[in-house]
Amino acid sequence: QLATIDVIASGRLDVGIGIGARGQDYESLEASTANRHERLDAQAARLRGLWSGEPPAPGAPEPGPLPVQPGGPPLYAGVLGPKAARRAAAWAVGVTGFSLNLDVEGVRQAVEMIETAWTEAGREDRPRFVTACFYALGPDAPAVLRGFTERYFEIFGPAAARATASEARLSDVGTLAKALSRVEAETGVDEVILVPADVDPAIAEATADLVSAF
Repeated sequence: QLATIDVIASGRLDVGIGIGARGQDYESLEASTANRHERLDAQAARLRGLWSGEPPAPGAPEPGPLPVQPGGPPLYAGVLGPKAARRAAAWAVGVTGFSLNLDVEGVRQAVEMIETAWTEAGREDRPRFVTACFYALGPDAPAVLRGFTERYFEIFGPAAARATASEARLSDVGTLAKALSRVEAETGVDEVILVPADVDPAIAEATADLVSAF
């Protein structure tokens, strides 16, 4: 399916993979969480093999369509800690992280952690670093952002969800623009994924106006 998307998109697909933080994801598939890190490493290698034309089983025909990008789309690892970063350095082109408020110091430390993992793995290429944040724009943006953030983090318990939501601050154009500018100038991040807290088209319109200045 990913190879087909890469063909349809003329080779513009990037793929992010990770073990996930929600036990319900595994339960819904009746899958074990045991050895999930090792399984992810093996799955990444399996993807690369299939995308390079390796038959899925002995005697089976070559899979197809092959991706437009040689060897398949770039793989990004969902990484938050140094152990995961070291594993990712074996197969990923970079990592994706998360920063609630695009905290410059926290993002900078994450970038340094990834660069260290790449160096220790003997990689000569520079890792790409992508981070993401929640945000909202509009008249009720602070409340919308808090509500969305609390619902998202409910998996970690009501108290933790409320505490995290109370810290979410990217709810006006000025604050978001300043955060994006600082992250761009001071951290070495390659890309920021903006995750809107609501599906209101007005947020998309306001976001388009904001990012056009970058």
